[in-house]
Amino acid sequence: MQEEIFGPILPVLTFDDLSDVIHQLHNAPKPLAVYLFSNTASHQRRVAREVLAGGVCVNDTLGHFENDALPFGGVGTSGMGAYHGKASFDTFAHKKGVFRGTWVNDLKIQYAVEAGRAPEALQSCMYYGFNVSADARRATSETKEFLEAYYAPLQFPEDWLPSWAASGTAEQVIAMLREHIEAGADHITLRPTSWDQAGQVKILVEQILPALGDAAVKG
Repeated sequence: MQEEIFGPILPVLTFDDLSDVIHQLHNAPKPLAVYLFSNTASHQRRVAREVLAGGVCVNDTLGHFENDALPFGGVGTSGMGAYHGKASFDTFAHKKGVFRGTWVNDLKIQYAVEAGRAPEALQSCMYYGFNVSADARRATSETKEFLEAYYAPLQFPEDWLPSWAASGTAEQVIAMLREHIEAGADHITLRPTSWDQAGQVKILVEQILPALGDAAVKG
């Protein structure tokens, strides 16, 4: 199961839980296509949302390729770019960004060091990901999978996370956030690094913010 099979052989692997299938796909090279055969709407939505692939075809094969209205192409190891219709034009076109700075869009982060704040506060001024679980290792593993899918084809080393991703038990995450607040951060934007966005937001509202108290809403 390490190489493509160009022959009349169909390997069959069995799983008891859809989560195990998705986990297996997250740890494999990004495929050109995923074919799902299921009449369960929730399974269809979950695979389309959580599995990173060039395309997803539900209850059919090659349908996504034959439809000229859909972009076809890979992602990461299965290729970059797409074609079919407007997607072909976009692949070979360059979108040039132009930014004009004014006092309206001035960022505090540009002056954080000059203001005498600790360097660690720079990251907290912009963005901080969090993932809370009773099992700290599971939270770290899920954050790694989530970030690798979100920022594909980026791959993180084993058991490593960027410094702006707080993962672990509720107590560990709260302690990490408190350190950044005490370092002088003006603003922290929190975003769940988990497939269970609603569940993590609930933890944020019911556990993290109350534990941080006034520090969570300062400024």
